[in-house]
Amino acid sequence: MPGRDSDAIVRAVFAAYAAKDRAAIERLIASDFHFTSPLDNRIDRAT
Repeated sequence: MPGRDSDAIVRAVFAAYAAKDRAAIERLIASDFHFTSPLDNRIDRAT
């Protein structure tokens, strides 16, 4: 089923976020990761 791996990654990132496990999150996201929302200005891995 397409997207199944993506679902597992999202769940793992969320679990690591909830556990405040930055090292686990950094292993799961790309080196050029950026997050943008209406309230944030392009947050990157260093942030």
